[in-house]
Amino acid sequence: MTTMLADEPVDTLHARQQALQQRVLLLSPTFGCWRGYYQISKEKIGVALEGKAVKDGDTTTPRSILLKDDCPRDSAGKAWKKRFQEIERKQKRLGELWSVPFPIHGVRIIPRSVGATYFAALLGPVNENGAPLGQRGGDGQLLPLEQQSVAYQLARMADEFCSDLADIYRQIAADNPDVWEAVYSKVPHDASEMRKKFYVDAVPIELAGGAGQDVNMDELANHNVIVRDAVHRKVEEAIESMVAGPREELAEALANLQELIARDGNVTAKSFKPVHAAIAKIRLFDFVANEDLMTQIKSLERRLNITTPTTLDHVTAANNGFSAALQSVQNEINNAASAASDIQEFGRELRGIDI
Repeated sequence: MTTMLADEPVDTLHARQQALQQRVLLLSPTFGCWRGYYQISKEKIGVALEGKAVKDGDTTTPRSILLKDDCPRDSAGKAWKKRFQEIERKQKRLGELWSVPFPIHGVRIIPRSVGATYFAALLGPVNENGAPLGQRGGDGQLLPLEQQSVAYQLARMADEFCSDLADIYRQIAADNPDVWEAVYSKVPHDASEMRKKFYVDAVPIELAGGAGQDVNMDELANHNVIVRDAVHRKVEEAIESMVAGPREELAEALANLQELIARDGNVTAKSFKPVHAAIAKIRLFDFVANEDLMTQIKSLERRLNITTPTTLDHVTAANNGFSAALQSVQNEINNAASAASDIQEFGRELRGIDI
């Protein structure tokens, strides 16, 4: 569902853009590590289909995969690929916990209210050169590695990887000598060059093209109206994402809990966790939620807090009103008219204000 820009005056659209920028941060978080992918010349590899050679133009250029599930391994015997994947998943989970997608690939919408918390968990403290520092507890001692920022955890992992680079390359060469020979000249053999492959950052994105403003890039100056409309369209899509995304997460969590209860599954405290997490996400974006929805969510949360999960089956949940409470919230978050109204109302209080 995309709001039609033609129906709105420019000052209203600009007010909604300003309201968005006042409430949220637009960030493009990125994660970098050595992936071990290198192109291999087609002259060195022949591609066959059912025993017949395939013409060059019918296939893509093959590439090496130097980091595999079982090789190379660290000194404890764990595959480096799996270690990199684990830390990258931590970085992605932070975004999923505190943000929703912006309608530009790779950009996330993060409420300003949790911006400092997000940056602390992602990047943590840094020195004057921007290198991540370890966080310390009240006793002055470094916190355990798993409690450190993602950037610090990656930095320590990268330092370990680069210090063992010679052994890592020996493992790769032994695993597949022919592939290693084909890409040997392409891989970084200096540890300092390899270290540059590892990074975590978050680039802030600023929306331009507001009403009454010139586009600040000369090459776009003659297309001010097009740029302005494109920005406003993305703003409208972002507002829709803030409304729909958290509600969809809660709807899925409630549906899964309902299904578990309906089939008399094993309901435990863990079964409630996705619902609590989805409610927390709704609260982060409560500035795009109507009062009725928030009231129902508060009521549901109170009921969750006083309910012993292990007592629930389809009979008890129906008799004590638990199932009805779940369904009531489901009906509200799936109410298309209510969601559309919340989308339309966002930023309206700023109309007529000279920003």
